[in-house]
Amino acid sequence: MNLGRAKSIGFEAELGYAYGRQLDVMFSFSRFNSVFKQGDASVTGQRLSQYENKQLPNEPFFTMNGNVQYRLSNLIQKQAVLSLFYNFGYVAPFRTVWPESEWFTTPTQFAQDLGASYRFPNRKLVLSLDAKNILNAEIYDNFGVQKPGRAFYVKLNYTINKI
Repeated sequence: MNLGRAKSIGFEAELGYAYGRQLDVMFSFSRFNSVFKQGDASVTGQRLSQYENKQLPNEPFFTMNGNVQYRLSNLIQKQAVLSLFYNFGYVAPFRTVWPESEWFTTPTQFAQDLGASYRFPNRKLVLSLDAKNILNAEIYDNFGVQKPGRAFYVKLNYTINKI
């Protein structure tokens, strides 16, 4: 449903730290109170008046994300770079419908990913290995549909021309 009026008040912040060209650490969080504002009842209808000042459904209101990446140069070959990373994401429980119900509230979500990439000395070829949701946590989208569990990916990138 498209709502004509809503009010969102909140904040988001991001903190980053870099140590040379080896270590990058990033942490971000956001907290928003997005509520329905009916305004003129003749426009929105009386059936929506009960949701005045209620948190909008399908809108996570508190999230946190963080990642750490560590780069090792010349470890296996000269001028090659091995990068290791760890990501985490947290989403607080939120409703997917307005009426209060256990059935339509996503649980606390905490996903964690690990990975590595190796950039070959010619700087044109990168091989990446990723493990997503390594603890196989229950993760949901904004409409309460469960996302796939643990997954492993291998990716090969080849750069034809640098612009």
